Amino acid sequence: MSPEFKIGEVNNYFSQSDANSIFRVDADDTLTEDKKDQKRVEIIVENLEKKIKDKTNQREQLLDQLQLTDLQIDQYDRLIIEIDKKVQPFLDPINTQINAVKAAYDARIAAGCANSLKWVAVAWETRGYGSNKKQFITYECQRNALQTVTRQERIDGSIEIIRTGVTDPATIVTGYYAYKFYRKPLNRDYGANLVDVFTGSVGTGSTILQVEQSEFDATAGDDGLEFKIGDEITDSIESPTLFALGSLPAIVGVGSTTTFSGITTTIQGSISVGSTILSLVGFGTVDTGNVLVRLNTVTNQFSSTAADFGAKVGSGIGKTGILPIDTTVIAIGTGSTTYEYYDATFNSGIGSIRTETENVMTLVLSSAAIGSTSLGAFNVGIVSFTPSLILSKAATGTGSGVQFSIIRPAKDPDRDFDFQKNPKDPITIGLITESNLGLGHTSIVVNNSEPTRTIGWHQVRNYTFRQSNGEVREYDPEPTQGGGRAVYHSGNQEWPVLKRTKTTGIGATYTYAFEGQRVVVRSTGSNSVIITDPDSDDGVGTGLGSNLTVVSVSPGVTGNCTTLANNITTENAALVTITNQNLPEANKFAAQARALRELRDDMELDAYGMLQASAATRKEIDRLTVLLNELKDQELESYG
Repeated sequence: MSPEFKIGEVNNYFSQSDANSIFRVDADDTLTEDKKDQKRVEIIVENLEKKIKDKTNQREQLLDQLQLTDLQIDQYDRLIIEIDKKVQPFLDPINTQINAVKAAYDARIAAGCANSLKWVAVAWETRGYGSNKKQFITYECQRNALQTVTRQERIDGSIEIIRTGVTDPATIVTGYYAYKFYRKPLNRDYGANLVDVFTGSVGTGSTILQVEQSEFDATAGDDGLEFKIGDEITDSIESPTLFALGSLPAIVGVGSTTTFSGITTTIQGSISVGSTILSLVGFGTVDTGNVLVRLNTVTNQFSSTAADFGAKVGSGIGKTGILPIDTTVIAIGTGSTTYEYYDATFNSGIGSIRTETENVMTLVLSSAAIGSTSLGAFNVGIVSFTPSLILSKAATGTGSGVQFSIIRPAKDPDRDFDFQKNPKDPITIGLITESNLGLGHTSIVVNNSEPTRTIGWHQVRNYTFRQSNGEVREYDPEPTQGGGRAVYHSGNQEWPVLKRTKTTGIGATYTYAFEGQRVVVRSTGSNSVIITDPDSDDGVGTGLGSNLTVVSVSPGVTGNCTTLANNITTENAALVTITNQNLPEANKFAAQARALRELRDDMELDAYGMLQASAATRKEIDRLTVLLNELKDQELESYG
């Protein structure tokens, strides 16, 4: 195995003095060469096992940190989702009014008071015409004339295709308002979920987490405390202290804990760590049977029938950081104790801390103290059974009345994860709807008239460059995407017709064209020739001579044109009003959500880095494990 060198890390595989050196066996002359070879292999295996263990711990810490970061991200998620919900309700009334405006214009055209049809050239072709070549044009009667057409020209036997956009100036295009998102690959769910929170207590070295009874009461809700076996526990999402990163415990069982509730008295006493004897010095009362002993600097005794007034055998007793949470009084006795107190009268009133030794009452406790105190205040109460969670790992500290979080971890989040994948590319672009609230690293309100769709974009490939002819081109531009558009026509007084000249008599006749009607004409200047049979061999056919033109006479009016015009004015005014009212509110909430998205994006980048590191570490563990197994399977006792 080759030695491994890292910057900032001293590797001592080649140092005879280092404990892990593969050459340290050479210093032992009592070993045979075969034994030395065997020992070298053992050292390599030991070092490899340690490295695997260290990396396993590293991965567990990364995954724990990833979970906690994900929970913080979830908090942002909830805020962003709630804000996102407020945006679209302000945009929908504007879009509804856009449709109302379109309907008013469409109604005027449907009544014959205005027209939206137009002759549009859609194809060009050069054909044989006798011994000559002539150009023929295909015209189509189109509504609103927005279509993109294809121009085909035969040049030396080939076909050149040129796409041209044809737009009627009388056509109105109004973009719908929409809420748009941009999303990076790192803007993802990292799997961990906050299931529930509760108040509880745990002691140092204990795997029993006491849950406050109220968490299971009817006041806690219909479901009470939500958890399942395998869920993990933390005392803080930001910075856990009772359970260290890499050692977050899982719930492995449920039980009950004997503890005290309903504090009946408070007593003062002293106890040392590891001791089960609490010496009572100061205030409080102790029930010795039928006699209550009042603790004071002056000892008084009196009879009482209030059996639960003082500390007695069977009482629960507690002090955070000093006693385990399930400690009870098992006996009452006497003993000698030494304690310090401040005597204000000492030395002619100057005062001083003095030490006193005296015989006092004692409480024998069921559990040894986990800390020390002198003249500490202890709460005493009625013993009760409270629910508890049994954890897979012991607490590293003591906490009473702490808010714990239950985490449902992701299942193997780093399995099959490509840690080399770019976290920022490609970008997904789409619209925020009720079904995908909270998506993306940024969000904006748009009415750009672009099509509604979800599309990917390699933003990192986007750049501009100047060609040799001076023209500036853009590579991989942002794809068009928006809320869609309403397309309608303001209307005009020109109706497209086919105008025919009579072969006999005076005057001309015409027929009104209809939407989608196509005719092929031979280009001859102002007068074009209609080709009724464009598929004939000579391309001419047998049609009559005619012009494609327009007339100012409606084919028929079916409504009140003045009323319909007034309706358009009314709906346009309503659109201005609702836009001025609602759009600023929508933009305000969108700006709030955008700010939160930016902050969340920073955290998600951190989370993605943790996931990358964890996946890379996992792969390295798998590689080292294979090597370790190969070394162990080879029986490399000797190289000689």
